[in-house]
Amino acid sequence: MTENGLFPDLTARFAADDVVFLRRARLRAERARPYAGLTVLHNVPLTAETMCKIEVLAVGGADLVVTNPSFTSPDPRCVEALGAAGVEFRDSYRFPEEFDVVLDCGGELQPWVAPRMGVGELTGTGTRRYRAACPDYPVIAVDESRVKDLEALLGTGRAFVHAFRRLVPEPVDGRPFLVLGYGKVGRGIVRALGPHTDRIGVVDVDPGAVAAAAAAGCEAMLAEERDRVAAWARQAFAVVTATGVPGVVTAGYDPAAFLGAHLANMGGEDEFGDAFAAEDVLCGKRPVNFSASDPGLVRYLDPVFHAHNLVVDLLSCARPRPGVQPFPDFLADEIVDGWQRAFGERVDTEPDRRRPA
Repeated sequence: MTENGLFPDLTARFAADDVVFLRRARLRAERARPYAGLTVLHNVPLTAETMCKIEVLAVGGADLVVTNPSFTSPDPRCVEALGAAGVEFRDSYRFPEEFDVVLDCGGELQPWVAPRMGVGELTGTGTRRYRAACPDYPVIAVDESRVKDLEALLGTGRAFVHAFRRLVPEPVDGRPFLVLGYGKVGRGIVRALGPHTDRIGVVDVDPGAVAAAAAAGCEAMLAEERDRVAAWARQAFAVVTATGVPGVVTAGYDPAAFLGAHLANMGGEDEFGDAFAAEDVLCGKRPVNFSASDPGLVRYLDPVFHAHNLVVDLLSCARPRPGVQPFPDFLADEIVDGWQRAFGERVDTEPDRRRPA
């Protein structure tokens, strides 16, 4: 293990000050080896950023098996680096053995593994899947805590704009965007688009979310206002889905109204549905935020990845009750407050919706 970590060829491009929590956790893990004797199954999109997270578990003594969710492809360099470090990577969901802890993303491992100690889940989609399954083991939902706002409200919106501007050569400033879904991810996308355009339409099933979008300066619509949504889609430069609902566009609207826009999916599911071919949607319907690497994004992932790893500590020490429950508030508050002090950016500050000169 070098001073720069277990995977320096992959992680050296990240500024050390942008990986505050995982660097500190790695030093602790090297000293104390808190995960020795634990079998951990890790299922998070395999990117260079994720390797910063995995190395904490690896140097901490965990017996690791790493997989990759179906909605994105693993980085081949990461797969190679895992092999060189003696960490097993599986390219399909085959689990003849038992695991103590599952660290999941999107709830994809729920049908496959019942861990002895419990699960840590990163996403809202995955949290809903585990809750519907009524598990008899604990599931700690990082998504249901303040710490997830750092990624979803700040990082994911930034990642969307970064990726979209590389995928679409036309300028985005002043162009109309339609965003379906005004949860954490949808709000983050609107926030990140704010400096580029004031022409943003928002659609949601929840009247409270629609009211919040209107208060943020968007033209906000209920999902059931189908004619109004279709009219907005016809004049939109881009339509972005962030609902977490598979096939929501096909099920609810006339697909023809959407096909003149750039279509972008930001969920783990195919939110456009069967009426749209893969070539109709950017990145073949996969989440566009994984299509373009942005080294600066790691500062928003670092605290969330740290919280996800801390689920192993919580399950080892506290033995929570069975069922889905949020990542503890006292830990989330400590992480969020520390991150905001470090970077001077706040999740509760309204975005600047003014277009640049």
